[in-house]
Amino acid sequence: MRTTLACSSVCLLALGLLTPRPALATSCPSTIEEVVPLEAEPLPVTARPLGFGYCGIDLTGWEVTVDDQPGTVDWESPDLGNGEFLWFQIDPAPAEGEVVELRGCEYGCYGDPIEFDILRTFTVTGPDAIAPADPTLLALTHADEIVSQTNFDTGEEEMYAVRRWTVEFENPAADEPLAWDIRVGPSADTSTRHAFIMSEELDSAVITRTVADAGSTVCATVQALDLSGNVSQVMEVCTDVAQDDLLPEVPPGGGPLDGTGDSGDESSGGDDGSDGTGGGESGGSGDGTAGQDDLHEGSCACRADGEPRWSFGAWMGLLLLGLRRRFVNAPR
Repeated sequence: MRTTLACSSVCLLALGLLTPRPALATSCPSTIEEVVPLEAEPLPVTARPLGFGYCGIDLTGWEVTVDDQPGTVDWESPDLGNGEFLWFQIDPAPAEGEVVELRGCEYGCYGDPIEFDILRTFTVTGPDAIAPADPTLLALTHADEIVSQTNFDTGEEEMYAVRRWTVEFENPAADEPLAWDIRVGPSADTSTRHAFIMSEELDSAVITRTVADAGSTVCATVQALDLSGNVSQVMEVCTDVAQDDLLPEVPPGGGPLDGTGDSGDESSGGDDGSDGTGGGESGGSGDGTAGQDDLHEGSCACRADGEPRWSFGAWMGLLLLGLRRRFVNAPR
């Protein structure tokens, strides 16, 4: 199957509205796309609000009050997936029974006056020490594609093969916000990692790898996390990949963008080096699939050694792989 992704300015505009943008320093403003709990939902005294963003996280201009008294809001990064997730740090720490009002801006609070479009009011409740329900995993399947898109650096069309892994699960229908952390690969050391904030529409998640894993047993492991930091058991579903189950041959002139013939040595948030991506409600679809997002680490799409991963155009192509036809409107 071949997917052609030649993005015009109209395509780029659609991507900007519907999907996470690549984490390049000049590609977009600091963006906070999701904040949970939602408006008027309770917040356990042991919990912290959780957010998801991209293009760097900047809470400049955000405001918080605790029982109408001004406080400060900062953030720290949880060990969660491959995106820019953030725990909101509120000072002074609210006590049980107090009301917290958090005000911020999806695309950064840079205006004068500031126009807040993220508004949350939480009533702090008692402590939560109960672990989330263990995820129920149903199946792990894969489908291959040859992807073609324009390289915005060179203006040329480039092609490469990818394998899309779909993890099917029962929606937990939880009465509290949850994040799910997923890894897919032959082992923990060669897995691709991705996370998303669970929504009631989701019943599957898609992760893309650029290696075939032929002759291996590939497993998806999933763990749920609540806002108090309680975690479920790690659940697993596996499938065997036949020795001859290889990625499709790329037509002459195509191939991995580095020209080496092997794209499996680096990772987008994974621990191996595959191009795993993921997103949650941000990048999810109306048919219940958590789609894929791009690199969300730091201010540029770089490897740990500082070398660029792939071209901007290549990442725009991968961005579309995990997206289905309709999108979940993420809470704001």
